[in-house]
Amino acid sequence: MVFGHYSLSSGYNVRVGTFYKNLVRFIGSKLFFVLTTAAFTIQTVWIAISSRYPMAFDEAFHLGLIKLHAHQAGPIFMHQPPGPAVYGALTTDPSYLYHWLMSFVYQAVVHATPNFMTQIVTLRLINVAMFVLGLVLFRMVLAKTKASPAVANAAVLFFTLTP
Repeated sequence: MVFGHYSLSSGYNVRVGTFYKNLVRFIGSKLFFVLTTAAFTIQTVWIAISSRYPMAFDEAFHLGLIKLHAHQAGPIFMHQPPGPAVYGALTTDPSYLYHWLMSFVYQAVVHATPNFMTQIVTLRLINVAMFVLGLVLFRMVLAKTKASPAVANAAVLFFTLTP
């Protein structure tokens, strides 16, 4: 095969094929998944520790909802709390289960430390741990499909690279 004035010999094709096979084998390995997960974890832990509050545009919103859930027993609001509806229509909130479950964690963290920023960083780290566990579960689900390990690990890699 000739491209311009360069000729690709069969030796070159063998080297490219071997490199490709080795690359696919590495991407499909458990080491690649561990490295991807470790890199993601290191980055997110650094962001969780070093960012000011509120980090994202909705971090204060979610913390406020968690605080509201901490003052009630059940996960569902039967009546809208008094005052302005800063958090929207809580009686129809579809993410109530996350906020309700995190309210138990929040109460434990509040009792463990009085420092607000320590509370925030602890809650962020717990969320990072839940997400990393979700990545492991996501990889396990992909492993049960007919997709190759390389495709499954590449999907996890690109998912973690999504901002």
